[in-house]
Amino acid sequence: MCCLKKQQRKAFSNLLKACIDSRDFSRGRKLHGQILASGCSGDTHLANLLLTMYRRCRSLDDARAVFDSIPEPSTCHWNIIIAACIESGDLDLAGSLYERMPYRDLVTQNTLLQAFAHMGDLDRTKRFFDRGHNKDVISWNIMIKAFGQRGQCLSAREFFQRMPQRSVVSWTTLLAANAAFGHLENAERIFDSMPERDAITCNAMLHTRADRIDLCREFFRHKMTHRDPISWNTLIAVLASAGHFLEARGAFDRMPRTNLGAWNEMISIFSRNSQLQEAIQAFAKMPERDVLSWNSIVQAYALNGHLDEIGGALERMPQWGAASWNSLLQALVEHRQFDLATMLFHGMTHKSVVSWTCMIPAQEGQEKRGSLPENRQEHDDPSASSPDKEKIFFDKMPAWNSVSWNTLMKTYAESSNLDRARECFYLMPDPNLVTWNLMTAAYAQSGHLREMEEFFRLMNLNGVPPNEKTFTSMIGGCGSCGKIKDAQQFFIAMTMDFGLSPDPIEYRCMVDVLGRRSFLKEMEDLVRNMPFHPPTEALLAAESYCRIHAVNS
Repeated sequence: MCCLKKQQRKAFSNLLKACIDSRDFSRGRKLHGQILASGCSGDTHLANLLLTMYRRCRSLDDARAVFDSIPEPSTCHWNIIIAACIESGDLDLAGSLYERMPYRDLVTQNTLLQAFAHMGDLDRTKRFFDRGHNKDVISWNIMIKAFGQRGQCLSAREFFQRMPQRSVVSWTTLLAANAAFGHLENAERIFDSMPERDAITCNAMLHTRADRIDLCREFFRHKMTHRDPISWNTLIAVLASAGHFLEARGAFDRMPRTNLGAWNEMISIFSRNSQLQEAIQAFAKMPERDVLSWNSIVQAYALNGHLDEIGGALERMPQWGAASWNSLLQALVEHRQFDLATMLFHGMTHKSVVSWTCMIPAQEGQEKRGSLPENRQEHDDPSASSPDKEKIFFDKMPAWNSVSWNTLMKTYAESSNLDRARECFYLMPDPNLVTWNLMTAAYAQSGHLREMEEFFRLMNLNGVPPNEKTFTSMIGGCGSCGKIKDAQQFFIAMTMDFGLSPDPIEYRCMVDVLGRRSFLKEMEDLVRNMPFHPPTEALLAAESYCRIHAVNS
């Protein structure tokens, strides 16, 4: 009889493990009934598996019933039921169960602490942390991250300073928080003070220099004591985004060991730089490929106008998902292949918000040609005024996000329809920094400086801090209209009023502003007094302006 019970328990154990792996709730409940009928319900191991099965299947009520049936739950039982409560979002019940635990361990405490932190309730998180009897380095790191991720870097630093002992993770978490919220000097000091570093720390510091190609280059060469594939991928992406394609390729060639991410980035670089043959060769040499690799080569064909090759690439593609459709849509729209993009869009079985958003800029082109029957039918509606074609399409979207709204605004701005862009701005539920920058840039590029300054003032009144892109567009707008003093004032205000350090892009912009209007002395003073070695582009531009004005004189 004893042997039979043992065999039953082993069979139930194997079946429950299978249910856990497959998350088969229906089969798991039937097994639970069979376990109760067999008299094996008092087995501790089976109780663990039943709790885990209901937890994996997100059935908190059933898990709670199993837990309540255990006469003397072990620490393992307590941990499973509390984890089930957390994963179901019932933190009140999780906290209540934790208070009832006869013996509390650090694993449970840190799990619950992490859950409170993840919910963003910092007051509750701090109260729970302060009541904890035992704390380890993980507990302290959770607190640093919780406050740091929400911009409370001073509070995060206070927790850091109170730590009895610190790990590399502690230092890196504090560094990343300061870097994420623009406290780059603090991040630099933290990095220099670290007793030891790892690749994650160095990568976090490298990301802080992503907007400054010269600093990024210098840090990678001289200060990056630990490098991993992510380090190289970041460097390649930064160089490519700044237009340094040859240098990005050189970094790829110097990689100790290439990885899939680096190969994908190189295909994208070749594609954006109109080097289709190089993209094809890189794709052929790849030791392995993923969906992103195939998406990249399809985009390369589309962006370089080789639309006939797309069909063959799609046929060879082993996996074809929503991201593939969307990347192709985006490439076709960017290449102004609006008819083909529209046919592809209407043939998609599943259209996400991303798919709809990709097609917003295509509406202007479709409206001008009216090539598709369904578009002609809508566009022949006399009640629909021509400038509203983008909005008609936008209103059809099943859902919107900030990218959708910003894309609609950008489409209006690029077609010089600033009134529509402004209306869209005021209709947007929650404008973000990208939205504000779009409007200031639209007015700056069209020479509407009064409206540009109006939006800049509104940004400040609404508590939206400007960034370097905000000032670049305003400085350029003032320069194009000959308002040199206004451009200089904005350039000075970056540092004096907003604590931003002009980077090579802003300095290059000011060189253009001063050079075009023959302010050669001011331009030369600006180049000489740059806080870093003048970028090659700025030096060449300054020399060019000097030659032009010398010839004219």
